[in-house]
Amino acid sequence: MTIYDIAKEAGVSASTVSRVINNRPGVSIEVRRKVQRILKKYDYFPSETARGLVNQTSKIIGILVDDLRTSHHTEGAYIIERELAKLGYCCIILNTGTDDKSKADYLKVLKQRRVDRAVLMGSSFQSQEVEKAITKYLPNRPVVMANGYLDLPVGVSPTK
Repeated sequence: MTIYDIAKEAGVSASTVSRVINNRPGVSIEVRRKVQRILKKYDYFPSETARGLVNQTSKIIGILVDDLRTSHHTEGAYIIERELAKLGYCCIILNTGTDDKSKADYLKVLKQRRVDRAVLMGSSFQSQEVEKAITKYLPNRPVVMANGYLDLPVGVSPTK
């Protein structure tokens, strides 16, 4: 079921359905209720992928952990995921291991998944190869380093 199918059944335009879904003005109460009934009938919800293309955001955060067996990494990833979920983000948690090739491969996966940001957990992310992969695959994405330091440009410095 697409927004166009909903519009056709309601006898309105797709833009009217969009205004109802996004709770925007410009739709009469009668038409709004009719569209809402049809949306409920089909249990319709907007495609996050389509929204992401329009808004240039995926609401996905990539969390790379060098060893999930380490209890503080597991606990850290859990806390980060729970807090981000409260803000409407979905997290992809990937266990990279300690070799740089694997980390670069997973950074490429984050690019393919169009993550908004990345969190790297573990001191093994401190290498020139990883820095190159970040620059290559996530050049305009914020990257947070937990338990380590990367010599990349930052927007906010904790020392200033």
